[in-house]
Amino acid sequence: ALVPRAAVVAASHPLAVLAAAEDPVTAADLADHVQVVAEDPSPLTQGRDFNVLSPGTWRVGDNMTKHALILAGIGWGNLPLWLVERDLAEGRLVRVPAAEFGPQGETLTNAYLMRRTDEHLGPATRAFCDALLRMAGHRTVP
Repeated sequence: ALVPRAAVVAASHPLAVLAAAEDPVTAADLADHVQVVAEDPSPLTQGRDFNVLSPGTWRVGDNMTKHALILAGIGWGNLPLWLVERDLAEGRLVRVPAAEFGPQGETLTNAYLMRRTDEHLGPATRAFCDALLRMAGHRTVP
């Protein structure tokens, strides 16, 4: 499934003023501010950065911590729209129209649901997987 993500910042952050001007925010503008980055805890991407545009970063272990730090005005970052849509609607967060992330600072990320094919799913896991797939517009788990 594709998950839309957007670059966002707290309404009180200096980047929010640039975003309000409705001109694209440049990479140089972003580099002047702390970027909150969620790191992959696995060794698969160790030492690699994805969509990191600022030399000043705060690195966290998950999107919920990243969301809290961005809401607190610590910096800016890219988060799933489902996580920030209420904050955007209620004016706590502002989208940052950064060209590096696409139109209106938005990107699409692939989300994967993986399972072992050599073991049967229990009823709770099957129901959970089916619900996720239905929400994403896909068929149920075989």
